[in-house]
Amino acid sequence: MVSLEQFEPEKGEICYDKRKDVLYVSFYDTEKGKWVSLTIEDLKSKSKYFPEDDTLWVDIVDKSSCESEYFSGGFVVDFDESGEPVGLEIFGWKKFFDTERDRK
Repeated sequence: MVSLEQFEPEKGEICYDKRKDVLYVSFYDTEKGKWVSLTIEDLKSKSKYFPEDDTLWVDIVDKSSCESEYFSGGFVVDFDESGEPVGLEIFGWKKFFDTERDRK
C-alpha cells in the first residue's frame, strides 16, 4: 500500500477569470507526454459547487469516465476510454471564487 507521503501528483494549474466566467486549466498528460490546456467558458452553467467540502465539479463533456488523475494544482481530471478529459474536480474552490456571494 502506498502512503500519501509517497504520492507525488503530476504538475497542473488552474486559473479562474471571474469577470468572464472562464476557467483555464493546464496539466501535463503523462500518457500523451505533453501539456494539455483547457478553456472552459460559461463555467457557472457547467459546474456544481459542493460547500460541505469546498469542491467544484465541472462537466467538460457528457461522457463517462474510466480513469482519474490528481494534479498538484489541487484538482482531479477524469478521462474517458480514449484518454480525453471529460470532467474536472477542483478542491479548495473558495480560493478561486467567492461561492457564497457570486454563485447565487
